[in-house]
Amino acid sequence: MNRKRTTTPPSAVRRIMRKHGLSEPAAWSYAFLAYGEAGLHG
Repeated sequence: MNRKRTTTPPSAVRRIMRKHGLSEPAAWSYAFLAYGEAGLHG
C-alpha cells in the first residue's frame, strides 16, 4: 500500500479503527474488503 496520507482517512476507516481498535493500515485493508474501492471514495 503506497497511499499518500495528505488527508484524514474516510469516515469508514476511522469508524473501523475506533470500533475494532485497529491501526490505520489494517483499517484501510478491512474497509477495502468490506466496502470495496467505490465505498471508500464516495
